[in-house]
Amino acid sequence: MQRKCQGCNKTFTPPNYTMMRCRSCAKGVGYPKKLTEAEIEERKAEHKKRIETKEEKREYNLRAPKEKKTPKQCVVCGKDYMATSNLGKYCSQECRKEGKRQYCIKYNEERRNERKRNNGSSKEKHV
Repeated sequence: MQRKCQGCNKTFTPPNYTMMRCRSCAKGVGYPKKLTEAEIEERKAEHKKRIETKEEKREYNLRAPKEKKTPKQCVVCGKDYMATSNLGKYCSQECRKEGKRQYCIKYNEERRNERKRNNGSSKEKHV
């Protein structure tokens, strides 16, 4: 398979499919090509322009959206607070822990009752 060198545009036969440059260019002879002062300045200007556009995009993306706060009532203590999300239920971390504890107690109790109902009806008494 013949391939064109990316460094000097000569055709060569690569020993493997990943080789993109001829051996002389891979060793550094003729690659990378020597840039003129005008090309160097042009590349610097392009680089500077790319950086400026990236910074503009970054600044645009970093603008914080306005937070929509809605008044809510805490599920645990009943205190009114300003929620930043529609999913918020608790006014503080302490209430969150207490709410989680109450939920676990309720869930375990329901599971226990369900098992009792299922165990009593599914087991057949042998005579």
